[in-house]
Amino acid sequence: MQFKIYVRALIQNSENKILLIQKQSNQKIAAGKWILPGGTVDFGEQPLEALNRELKEEINFSFISANFIETETIVLDDVHWLGLYYKVHGSVETIKNLEPEKHAHVDWVSLDFAKNHLNPEISKNI
Repeated sequence: MQFKIYVRALIQNSENKILLIQKQSNQKIAAGKWILPGGTVDFGEQPLEALNRELKEEINFSFISANFIETETIVLDDVHWLGLYYKVHGSVETIKNLEPEKHAHVDWVSLDFAKNHLNPEISKNI
């Protein structure tokens, strides 16, 4: 059994749309699903450092501020995942898909689309 932590970012643009990524269908975790950008916290890494690193790696985004909004717990096989969700703010002009082998799409979606694809506990913060 393992315990892992991941971080995800809720990013909203001036048009009131939410940034979601759709995982490629061949991915081990969340294959084909629409999720918020982010990733795993490395051993010894602070959650906000991990979030900043993951956002730079995935979508070329650096946040200016981050506010904690929610947690999520998922158990997959023998791994207990704890998710930390943050609402982040920063310049969205540089966002692009830097990991097309992992992410089929990186898109701004409507609030309704985001709420329909995210965990209800997370979507209540939109």
